[in-house]
Order: sequence, then structure tokens, then C-alpha cells
Amino acid sequence: GELSRRRRRRRRLSAMLSRIRGGCASPGWRGSGVFIARRWLAGPRHPGGQPSPALARSRVPTMARFNGSTVEQLQEWLEEHGVDTSGYGQGTSKTVADLMEERTKKESVLEAEADGAAVRVVRVLSLHVLNANGQILFEEEQILPDGRSRCRNVALSEKLVGDEQWRSAISRAVQEELGSVLPTDYEVSVYDDTYRLMALDSTSMSYPNLPTRYLFHRVSARVSGLPEGPFSTTEDRPGGQLLTRWAWKYAHEVPCDLCSSTS
Repeated sequence: GELSRRRRRRRRLSAMLSRIRGGCASPGWRGSGVFIARRWLAGPRHPGGQPSPALARSRVPTMARFNGSTVEQLQEWLEEHGVDTSGYGQGTSKTVADLMEERTKKESVLEAEADGAAVRVVRVLSLHVLNANGQILFEEEQILPDGRSRCRNVALSEKLVGDEQWRSAISRAVQEELGSVLPTDYEVSVYDDTYRLMALDSTSMSYPNLPTRYLFHRVSARVSGLPEGPFSTTEDRPGGQLLTRWAWKYAHEVPCDLCSSTS
């Protein structure tokens, strides 16, 4: 059943992380349907975060990958691998067409594991933008072009595209997410010694019933010219504009921001 498949996935990820670091994976967290394998895969001694090919293969095992080109083919593939999409496009969830667009943009990879279960693999830059008080910039809420609201409570995050490296994505992430409030001469200072690489198995509020494996590249930075208090940004999207509300918070106020990063 579904519970057995989830347990097998958790055991496989735990074993995978043990092989990578030569030890046992740290305990996971349970809550709100989310399982987190808390294991740093790289840190300050590996600031570039560029793993060897063997390490990369162990993190993202290549099983039966979806290689279709149409929404209909993706719908069929998901159903064949046990994903119920009947609720897609309702509430805060996205549509199968949105998932197809994400995959076409190379923002994610869709795999079928050994037991036939589908898994979505996403590489994410998690940028902790700091202010002078040591607070982190958090995205509190999104107002979608159609008027729907999504509570986020997550640090600035951006999916990596294809083989894009996390450092190359920083300027793009800052410009896309914060560009509407930044002066033209803003500067980004990255603290390399804060870099961490973390693997996380989770559910996604965007694509329910589709297990997702996230590889988070987390690093801290300062961005000049940002407002000192809460503020909002706008971003052009198909059908209108995306409005995002931001606020500065201390890390202890959001004990598990990665839990909210899983879109």
C-alpha cells in the first residue's frame, strides 16, 4: 500500500545518505504529511557544492525517467505510476499542464523508482538574505494572478534549471524575486562559509500525491537596497501579476523553513 511505499522510500534515502557520508542518517521529522531526511551532503569544506559524478548519481538515482512531450503523455505516465491527479488545479494545487511546463523548463525531473512509484526530483537554491540585525528575509504570502492566496513562510527560493549551479542562480533569483523593489545599483554579497547541501523527501502542495525529492543548496547573503520593514513585490506571470509579501524574521521564529519550501 501507500504507507509501505513511503516506508521503503524513506529506508532507501536513509541508506543512500549513509553511503554518501559513511554513517547513519540523522533522525527525520514527521508532521503535516512531510518527512525530512536531515542530512547535510556538503558544507563549508565544500563551498562549491560540486559533487563528483558518482556522488551525483547516488543522490539522484536514474530509474525509468519520463521522456514524453505532451500533457496527455504525462497524465498517463502519472496514472501508471500510482499518482492520483484528480485534485490537480484545485485550491492551491497546480495542474498537470503546469507540471509539464516545469519539466520542459528543466526545473524538475520525473523518475519511477524500483517499486514503480513516481518521484519528482527538484534542485533548489535556498538563499538566506540577511539584514543588519541578523534577520532573514521570508516570503510570507503569494497572491496568484487568479486571486488565490498561498501562505509560504519560506526564505527566498529558486529552482535550479538543468545543470545550473547554485552560485550562477543567485543573481537570477534575486532579480526575479526582488527586482521590483531594488535600486539599479544593488549589490549581492555571498557568505561562502555558510553553504550547505541538504536532501529532503517531502510532499508538495503544488502537486499532491506526487512524492518529491528536494536537493537544497542553502547559503546566506546580503542584498543592498532592500526595505528595512515588511514589503511586497510584483512579478509578471501568464494571466497577470504575482504579488508576494515579504517580512524579516529571526531563524528561531521559523524552525523549519525547508518544510514550507516544497512547492
